[in-house]
Amino acid sequence: VFQMKRYSFSKFVHRKLKERNENLGKELNIESIFIDSRDDFIEPIEKIRSIALYILSIIDFLASEFEFDYFLAYGTLLGAIRHNDFIPWDDDIDIMMSKSDLEKLLLVSHLLPKSLEVRAVGNNFIKIMDRNSKITLDGKRGVAIDIFVLDDKEEKFYFRNVHNQKWIISKRKNWFPITKHKFGNHEFNVPANYNEILTMIYGDYMVLPPVEERVYKHIGLDKIIINSVKKK
Repeated sequence: VFQMKRYSFSKFVHRKLKERNENLGKELNIESIFIDSRDDFIEPIEKIRSIALYILSIIDFLASEFEFDYFLAYGTLLGAIRHNDFIPWDDDIDIMMSKSDLEKLLLVSHLLPKSLEVRAVGNNFIKIMDRNSKITLDGKRGVAIDIFVLDDKEEKFYFRNVHNQKWIISKRKNWFPITKHKFGNHEFNVPANYNEILTMIYGDYMVLPPVEERVYKHIGLDKIIINSVKKK
């Protein structure tokens, strides 16, 4: 199965960032449409989720404006279907999109608030990250949306399951037509046959994991730094 090398994928991302058309969508002022409400919350995990939803809401808006697709993925998709919200012990948001749709997003990424940055991280994997926070165990990364790229070939989508690194091959018809599903107080894109996709990733995904596994896996609770965005 084809997978871009990390170096070539990073080059692809940076090349598309350089190709951005600054006139495209110049009438849109994202920061006046979406408000970063982290300061409305006290608990760090609520601040983190608020920032993640802020980023995802912007991506959802851009997807509608510039006609590209995305799907909730992994634990975020599982949370939407099983909990209609975040999994109670989850601390990030994952989405997937095809390479061609990612390209469309990158070409309008100049519209993102200045508080956000686009970063190529691994093979077929980028982050849109908040610059005003540091939450990871290594103390280096802020709140982010993880975007995984689907390899799209011959009416099939290919992706590597991040939980066991095994390739999953899914018929394109499992993904379309896209539907909206409740996620907290929002609705976001989910694949048409989300049951099939979640089963391929998790097996019986409606069964809760053991209590000892219900823990935050990406954040260092003693290392969290979330700066206020209140204007001084």
